Amino acid sequence: DRDPEDPRLQSFNALFPGNSYSGLVGLLGPTNLSDVTPAVQLVAPHRIVFVVEVPNYFRTSVRDGIYGIGLSPLPVPATNPGRYVGGNPAFVAVWNATVHLSLTGVITRFIPGRFADGSFIQHGFGFYSSSFTYRF
Repeated sequence: DRDPEDPRLQSFNALFPGNSYSGLVGLLGPTNLSDVTPAVQLVAPHRIVFVVEVPNYFRTSVRDGIYGIGLSPLPVPATNPGRYVGGNPAFVAVWNATVHLSLTGVITRFIPGRFADGSFIQHGFGFYSSSFTYRF
């Protein structure tokens, strides 16, 4: 965003953003955000899949903030010079019990970087979920 006083965003606008960009937590949208995500996937017997991933998020431009999925800016101190937003290591287990039924469990923790200092995410947060999916 070249001019914070100008109401035009002047930044990348993903037309249909979702939480696939920032993992299952879904806090961060793709606007002004770059990420590097090393991941390992292990397929075990009995249709079980384990995934370990470590997304790391960086501001593309240090002259702009970070945004949520709906393009609203996330509140952080205006003078924060940090580029590294944080990391979000996650462990995911999926059991495909049948052709139609799968069970998923997720444990993840957002570990804030320098850019998060003084913001509502400065201490990080955990996210734990389980779900089942029935496809017909």
